Amino acid sequence: MRLDAKKQLTLSNVPNSYVEKTTHIHRHDASCPSKNDIMKGGKSRTSLCPTYEETDVDVNRIPRKVVQRRCKCVNCLPVFDSSMGSRTFSRCVPTFQYQMVLRRVGCQEGLYQYKPVMEPFVVGCSCKLFFKK
Repeated sequence: MRLDAKKQLTLSNVPNSYVEKTTHIHRHDASCPSKNDIMKGGKSRTSLCPTYEETDVDVNRIPRKVVQRRCKCVNCLPVFDSSMGSRTFSRCVPTFQYQMVLRRVGCQEGLYQYKPVMEPFVVGCSCKLFFKK
């Protein structure tokens, strides 16, 4: 199926009546770990912005279920401490990947109509440093 880039649909172009997203968290531990949790856990590798899985379900989309990642923390884990100075701070920001899905966009004579739509999905989180002026 070929799609003209100028006519490409995004989620914002789809009628609201055909967007029924629900989410389900896979892990019970979706909280941000403290520095003590990391040190006592004995984990040799820990992301600066840990994530957890969440299933995004929408009956009007093919595929109906898509697993996404969500950031556990607002701030990056405190591994930098004060070595970066008091004029910096960090935040965990989601990393998106766009995926082509088929989205129900209408119904004609009892048959649903589907069109390809580019939808953003969160695939991870990264640490972003900010410098205060």
